[in-house]
Amino acid sequence: MTSDERRETAESLRYLLVGHRIRYKEQFFDDVAEAVVGYEDYHDFDTVIESIADLIDPTASVRLFKVLDEHGQEMVRPTCSACGHVIAGAWAFCPGCGSRLVRADD
Repeated sequence: MTSDERRETAESLRYLLVGHRIRYKEQFFDDVAEAVVGYEDYHDFDTVIESIADLIDPTASVRLFKVLDEHGQEMVRPTCSACGHVIAGAWAFCPGCGSRLVRADD
């Protein structure tokens, strides 16, 4: 989830507070699911919870990606698994999308 998507989702959640009264837990789940995941697809509990967790603490791992340099030599670049931004140096957060960088085995 990108920073823009997180802001849009937070705005959708806040919109639920404006003149919207939720009376039943099923309605609550449906409204939150639509605000967090969208209107297009069926939303199971796991998908909604994972999306909410990504809003609170977006994480990504560093993946090694092979590219060719200007001389045609193959080289390995560490990239963010969420947005593909090249990670140069030691970062705790991706400079491209803001996700907290974790090891794949965490």
